[in-house]
Amino acid sequence: MDTACSRPAYAKINLHLAVGLPYPDGYHPIQSLFALVGLSDTISLVWKKSRTFAVQVHGLEAVCSGSEDTLTKAARLWHEAGGYPLQLDIRCDKQIPVKAGLGGGSSDAAALLTLLQAIDPGRSVSEQLLKEVALQVGSDVPFFLSGSRAALVTGKGENVAPVESRSMP
Repeated sequence: MDTACSRPAYAKINLHLAVGLPYPDGYHPIQSLFALVGLSDTISLVWKKSRTFAVQVHGLEAVCSGSEDTLTKAARLWHEAGGYPLQLDIRCDKQIPVKAGLGGGSSDAAALLTLLQAIDPGRSVSEQLLKEVALQVGSDVPFFLSGSRAALVTGKGENVAPVESRSMP
């Protein structure tokens, strides 16, 4: 029997952003204050018994760029890290606008990685491998994976220090 689960993938805003001179690899170090907002996509995952793999995106501005999307990349890297075959169907119901700077793709990838870690405890990767996979997918993914509502993010995005968030009046 196939196993299914889903979770929201929340958007974020940058309350502060400072960008430094590039590292030798071309990436720029950042210092940014991220905060989650109520807008979210929904990521659904079906763990298949058969060896099939599919990603479907529905809703707001569902587009394919021709390059590997963050969901496919996250699934592929997680499965490679754990040595597992790709046996799943992924569905993304988009509400976060594409290319709006809200981290929608990164949030979707982090939600998928969280689902993959939880759906079958016998098929999870170590926390260290998970962090490495997250950073390979995108610089914002470690923040979303951290579970923090707000955080100071530095380096290439790999350093996430949670900060206390307050409700707006």
